[in-house]
Amino acid sequence: MTQRYYRMLLRAYPARIRAEFGRDMELAFAALCHEQRGSVFGLLTMCARETLDGLRSALHQRRAAGSASAASGVGGAAPAFDAPPGLPERAVRALSRVAQDVRFALRALRRNPGFAGVAIVTLALGIGVNTAMFSLVDATLLRPLPGVSEPESLVVVYEYTRQRHGTASYPDYRDLRAVDALAGLAASTVVPMVLHHDDSTERLTGQLVSANYFDVLGVRPPLGRGFRAEEEEGFGAHPVVVLSDSLWARRFASDSAVVGSSIRLDGGAFEVVGVAPPGFRGTSLQASPELWVPMVMIGTLTELPFGDEVLDLRGLMMFSMVGRRGAGVSLDAAQAAVDLRAAAIEEAAPGMFDRAREFLLMPLERATFQPTSRGDVTRYTGVLFAVSGGLLLIACINIAGLLSARSAPGVARSPCVWRSAPAARGWCNNS
Repeated sequence: MTQRYYRMLLRAYPARIRAEFGRDMELAFAALCHEQRGSVFGLLTMCARETLDGLRSALHQRRAAGSASAASGVGGAAPAFDAPPGLPERAVRALSRVAQDVRFALRALRRNPGFAGVAIVTLALGIGVNTAMFSLVDATLLRPLPGVSEPESLVVVYEYTRQRHGTASYPDYRDLRAVDALAGLAASTVVPMVLHHDDSTERLTGQLVSANYFDVLGVRPPLGRGFRAEEEEGFGAHPVVVLSDSLWARRFASDSAVVGSSIRLDGGAFEVVGVAPPGFRGTSLQASPELWVPMVMIGTLTELPFGDEVLDLRGLMMFSMVGRRGAGVSLDAAQAAVDLRAAAIEEAAPGMFDRAREFLLMPLERATFQPTSRGDVTRYTGVLFAVSGGLLLIACINIAGLLSARSAPGVARSPCVWRSAPAARGWCNNS
């Protein structure tokens, strides 16, 4: 029984050691067992001691064999690699080197688990912070808005009022729609809404939009339709709604039968006419609306004290505008055409503000934040990038310090000793 156990223990050694010293080690172990044949406790103690020594020695032998294999691969032939048939020889050599490096790295990690754990955690923290920071910047400043067709031709139109570029009045929006350089211009405003469904109430962010909103953005609802041109007219006469894909899935279980049904918003009944494409969230990162309602329903969903005149007040600056440049129209040409129209609007309705009307066209990919706040956002983002980069630098410095301390002279190495196998011990010490 003890001899069979010992042969199993020998499998921890490299094949070269088993072939060269295995028989001698078995004889030495058998001699130790013979010395303890009269004492069960002594036999068990001896087996436990030899097991620990054997595992320690086998581990050291495997480390030494791995180091020797890696050293022999430097400047010489790459180790064998089971490459797929037909792969070029150059690719086989490259893959062999990669496989050799991976094996060597894994052996190094296994040889120093504590050091490897500290290094991995430190680098993971530094890289993780930088990755999260870049993801934020990519989503807010770099990546175009999802679900929008041909975003390169879309522009956001800002009106300069009260010392800043921002939202416009609805009459100004109506006047700018006549600019020929724009293939289309849509208006929207974000409002809170309350959805009543299945005996529950949920407060949502919604958007009141002009009837051409989805057409200007090139958004085609995969289920149902968008808004029709006639739903632009008749104050309070078109209680229809388009749901976002996320709201449709969350509250209506992605049931296609919801199109044509009625839901209650702020106490009023609205007919669901469509579901927006997945990922579409409007044209602003500051608000992600979950449903869209025609602008003529503003009196039903807001508490503005202007009655039917709310869409005719030039002083009510609460509407965002997004347009699409005509085919072959550059941004400068569109800006010039809008400037001419602004002068005509100012002539028809002068004296609204402290300066003549002025509109600014900005490409949609640069308009995720208003011009007055984009500079602040960029500066704050730069500060966060610097902080995250500093964290990564500190992590790298810590790793460099650990490597320097580990490579300092006098670091102890574990000797390979096994009392019961003199031949193996001599091979280990000489290696």
